[in-house]
Amino acid sequence: MISRSTDQVFRFDFKHTELGWVKVTSMLYCRGFSEVLALQGKIYVFEGSDVCFGEVYDVSGNIWVPMCAPSIAECSEISHPVLPDSSRSRILVHFRADRSLYAYYYNDNSWAYDVLDKKWLPVKLLTEFSSHPPVGAPLIHLGNDKWCMVWHSYTLNCFEHVKFRMWNNGHGEIYAAVDGGHGTSASFRSADHEILMP
Repeated sequence: MISRSTDQVFRFDFKHTELGWVKVTSMLYCRGFSEVLALQGKIYVFEGSDVCFGEVYDVSGNIWVPMCAPSIAECSEISHPVLPDSSRSRILVHFRADRSLYAYYYNDNSWAYDVLDKKWLPVKLLTEFSSHPPVGAPLIHLGNDKWCMVWHSYTLNCFEHVKFRMWNNGHGEIYAAVDGGHGTSASFRSADHEILMP
């Protein structure tokens, strides 16, 4: 959890856990409370800075490059989460000011207004969630149709998560079903905002 702006970035390699957290190249600008998405060997960071709208980290090259900003970014913040649409080589970003959905095409670093359908699709829950994530809980794409929401519980003093599957039924409805259920992990030391890894 980042409670203040920073440009420092660390990497944890699950194939070489003995190395622990390793510092990598710092971001170009200090940021805090940003929206972040990892996709196809790159990490996309949106907002969190008054100087630069976003930047992209190339994992293989260990470098950061600035992201161009859409014109609406001057007068509107984005809503989380940002969502990958890999089949069209883009990231979908919702802006609060006019409730518009924009598409960031990452191969050519460009933006376009997403005009597809212009409507919300209803979501049908096939199974009940045992825990209800708070409004604003990050939505994380785990790959294919699997998703996860993670949030900090001040009551339990730990991180909670719920995993679920979500897919389009082909008739204009989105289905969602719990997959793996609800769990807790990683105790949280609130005094210095440090995450304790299990």
